[in-house]
Amino acid sequence: VLFRSAARRLVEWGHATIPDDPDLLISLPGMGEYTRNAVLSQAFGRAVPIVEANSRRVLARLFGMDDDASRPPCARWLWQAAEGLVPEHQAGAYNQALMELGGLICTPARPSCLVCPARPWCRAAAAGEADRIPLKAPRPTVTRVVEVGLALRHGGAWLLLQCPKGGRREGLWEFPHKAIGQDDVPETGARAFIREITGHDPELRPAGKHDHSITRYRVSINLFVADIAQPLNPDVGRWVSDAEMPGLPMSAPHRRIWKHLGKGQ
Repeated sequence: VLFRSAARRLVEWGHATIPDDPDLLISLPGMGEYTRNAVLSQAFGRAVPIVEANSRRVLARLFGMDDDASRPPCARWLWQAAEGLVPEHQAGAYNQALMELGGLICTPARPSCLVCPARPWCRAAAAGEADRIPLKAPRPTVTRVVEVGLALRHGGAWLLLQCPKGGRREGLWEFPHKAIGQDDVPETGARAFIREITGHDPELRPAGKHDHSITRYRVSINLFVADIAQPLNPDVGRWVSDAEMPGLPMSAPHRRIWKHLGKGQ
């Protein structure tokens, strides 16, 4: 889809073929630095680097990088190092060879160092550490979070709360939700939460479990729907109609919840 959009954009700009223009290419949808450089080096012979999984591994071992090559500072350093190695002529063939070297010889596990043409210059092979390099940072421990969520409806509108300043989702709107204990009964937690917000204890209807991930957190929202007859304190959130919802900045998990509620009505 992105490449189709890029092609349409080029046609709109009057190009019948892909142009040899780095600045124009990087402005196209779906055209990151890797894709742009692949086009420039292999189609136009420009001396620009390509750093992807295979070539990154080759370069990390070649320079003996004692760090996680996927970390942004290391990744930037490898791009700069790769730029200095690209030959002025036949850059496309060189980049392709580097990727093939990583895919066939300098493999992630048990690299074939004895037959590797880059062995004379490889610091990792000289140190006998090709199996260890590049380092991989340990995966962060996944933290599971259980929440209750409230879809409170009053007069054809839903109650939403705005995420506070300084948070990851600052300024976005969400349904009221709150973490509970792993072993807590969701309905009990939801009843306590709704009393906390409204001061009342209306009938709750379960509306399913909604899961999403945020970095190392796996969040499960046990959603409950309730109709609120009594008006709330005006300082508590904002009542939003279905017609207003599409134009309101919402976090992705809670927009999915709203769409789920619409299908369930």
